[in-house]
Amino acid sequence: MTKVCVLLNGSIKHDNRVIKIINTLSQKCRVDLFYIRGDSEDKSLFNLNVKLFPIEYPYSLRLKIIQHSFFWHEFNFFINQVLDTNVKYHVIWSNDLPTLYPATEIAKKLNANLIYDSHEIYLETLNQFFPVKSSFFKSFLFKLSLSFMKNYGRKIERKLVRKAHHIITVNESLANYFSHKYDVNNVSIVMNCPPLIKLNPDDFVDYRKLFSFKQNDKVIIYQGVLNKGRGLELLIRSFNHISLQIKLIILGNGPLKNELKNITSDLNLDNQIKFLDRVPVEELLNYTSGADIGINLLEDYNLSKKLASPNKLFEYIHAGIPVICSKTIENEKVMKKYTIGIMVENNINNISNKINQFVKEDFSHYKLGCKNASLEYNWGCQEQIINNIVN
Repeated sequence: MTKVCVLLNGSIKHDNRVIKIINTLSQKCRVDLFYIRGDSEDKSLFNLNVKLFPIEYPYSLRLKIIQHSFFWHEFNFFINQVLDTNVKYHVIWSNDLPTLYPATEIAKKLNANLIYDSHEIYLETLNQFFPVKSSFFKSFLFKLSLSFMKNYGRKIERKLVRKAHHIITVNESLANYFSHKYDVNNVSIVMNCPPLIKLNPDDFVDYRKLFSFKQNDKVIIYQGVLNKGRGLELLIRSFNHISLQIKLIILGNGPLKNELKNITSDLNLDNQIKFLDRVPVEELLNYTSGADIGINLLEDYNLSKKLASPNKLFEYIHAGIPVICSKTIENEKVMKKYTIGIMVENNINNISNKINQFVKEDFSHYKLGCKNASLEYNWGCQEQIINNIVN
C-alpha cells in the first residue's frame, strides 16, 4: 500500500480541501497527517487508513522572527517529527509554501515523490499578515520585512518548486501563473468543489425563526473567513442603502469580525445583519441552504485574491441558492457557463442597486442552473485527477 505523508501548517478541522484530499487518498493509500492545533474530534473526519500526528507549535521569539523573515523555515520541526516515525513514505504532500522546504528535505531523505499543493499564491498573500495602520517606524519595518519575504521567498519557491514531482493548484488562472512564473509543465488543477450529496430540507437552518425575520424577507448569506480582500466592509456599508426586507447572515470567524460588528452597530444595522460563528464542515451546507442567496465579493486586494478560485461560489451552487458575486476572472468563467446568479461591481451603489433589483426576480431558473453546474463542479470529478497523480 502506498504510504503518503501530508504536511499542513494549521488545523485540519475546518480545512475543507485538505480533508477531502486525505479522504480521497485514504481510499487506496495509508495517509499520515502532520499538522498543528490538533483537536480531539479530528479523528472523526477520517477512516482507519488515516493516522493523525498533531504537533504542538513550539512558540518562541526565534520562530516569531523566522515567521516574518525566512518564513519557509518556520515549520522545519516537521522534519524530525516525520523521520522519527521510521516510516518509509512513498509520497510527501506539501500544503502551501510554508511546508514546502521541510517537505523537500523529507522527500530527499526518504527518496519519496514530492507533491506541492498550492492553494493560493502564498507570496502574494503576505501583505494580509501585516497591520494596515501603524506608526511610521513600525510601518517602515513592516514594509522592509514584506519586501524581503516576497523577493527572497520567490527565489526559494522557484528553487523548491522545481524539485516537486507534481504541482497541484485550484484553478486555471493559478495553474497558468505557476507554469509561466517558474517554467514548469507538471501542474494539475484540482478544484475545491463540494461532493455531490442529497440535501434534506428538514435539516436546513431556519433563519426566519432563528432571528424572528418575516416570512417574506429575503436572506442573503456570506460564509467563510472574515479577513481582508473579501469585500465584507463594503457589503455591510451597502446595506445602508438596501431594503429592510433583505437580511444578511455573516457566518464565520476571522480577524475582521469585531471590526465588522462595530461597523454594523455604528450604522444601526443590527436588526438587518446577523453574525454567526463558524460551524463544522459537515453542517455547513445546511446553514447555507437555509438562505435565499449566497454572496461572494472578492476584491483585487492582491494577485492571489484576483486569481482566486470561487470556492464559496461552488458551495452556494451545491446549496442550490442563486449567487451574487464580484467580477473576478474565475467567477466570470463559471457565471458565463451557467445561469446561477448575477455579477456586481465592487462599489456601494452597484452592490445595493443590484441586490434591491435581484431579490424581486423569480429564482427558479437560477436554481436549475445551480443544479446543472453542480454536476460539473463537484469533488467526484476531481478525485480521479488525484488518483492518477499518486498511483
